Amino acid sequence: MMTKSIFALVGLVLSLSHASATIMIGSINDFQDGTPQDWSHGGPSQVPPINVADAGPTGTGDHVLHIRTTGVGFGPGSRYIAFNTADAWLGDYGAAGVTGVRADVRNIGDNALDLRFAVNGPGGWFTTPAIQIAAGTAWQHHIFSLRPLDLDYIDGGTNDVDATLAAVNFVQIYSTITPVLGGGNIPIGDVLEGGSAHFDNFRTVPEPSGLLLASLALLWMGAKRTRRG
Repeated sequence: MMTKSIFALVGLVLSLSHASATIMIGSINDFQDGTPQDWSHGGPSQVPPINVADAGPTGTGDHVLHIRTTGVGFGPGSRYIAFNTADAWLGDYGAAGVTGVRADVRNIGDNALDLRFAVNGPGGWFTTPAIQIAAGTAWQHHIFSLRPLDLDYIDGGTNDVDATLAAVNFVQIYSTITPVLGGGNIPIGDVLEGGSAHFDNFRTVPEPSGLLLASLALLWMGAKRTRRG
């Protein structure tokens, strides 16, 4: 009975930790619904992010997100970027225990990509270090770390990474060598002629947190009391 009560308490604590955050561990964009799942260039674009069938890591039946660029001129689609403001990506990453975003990537374009994941909030814009994906590569598995120590400040807000992670209101995937803010006060991707890649299985991932360790301690204490009883 004691052990069951402890498991119930742990479940309650974990559920409460997510109550104030829309973002959750295990949130995923797998594109199996046939849509881009709210990834966008933010305006009319010649090459908007699109859903492509039968192109994923598992082959037939596996949908992906195709992010492209015109590589010329200005405006939506001219630079390598896609962003998302859907509720599933917003909220308190710290409270949710989210410390990274995992993704499958295949560069089918003519140029290498310097991929980064960026988040915005009250503390300003912060970005992950670049992960270089060579042109013409097969599917690769990558994790973009969102631990505060791994994020670089770009601009805006109060230059407080914890404040941003506590209230993320905008996320984006983009390719750039040097992160800077552009038009619309968002980080801009580089102009890449022939920039083209497939993405699949964007998933938020955790790390062991103080809450989890405390929960395990409760379980251990309950088991110890049960043995004594």
